[in-house]
Amino acid sequence: MRVTLTQTGGWANVSMRASLDSETLTPSESRLVHELLQAPPVGLLRSAARAPLADGMQYVLEVDTNAGTRVLRFNDADKPVGVQKLLELMRPLFRPVPYTRSDHHPLG
Repeated sequence: MRVTLTQTGGWANVSMRASLDSETLTPSESRLVHELLQAPPVGLLRSAARAPLADGMQYVLEVDTNAGTRVLRFNDADKPVGVQKLLELMRPLFRPVPYTRSDHHPLG
């Protein structure tokens, strides 16, 4: 299993990304990821209805398994409690995502 977390937004709007492989996870960390992906928490289901916080962060969590890829999107306003633990686990691994003009400009 490969887990990738992308964080965007904030005051400086800097995109950060971290990835890890299940082989590097402890059993408790692996359980945490699996619990987050069993069923979307209610907060994730409501995320489209809640406006992001000013200068808040938005997140994309991608989990690749043998069964396929699962993608969850959420922001600081609707971040489930379990996701905070995952953020704490992955935050030291964050690296800046290289900026490309087409990422932020509709005309590329």
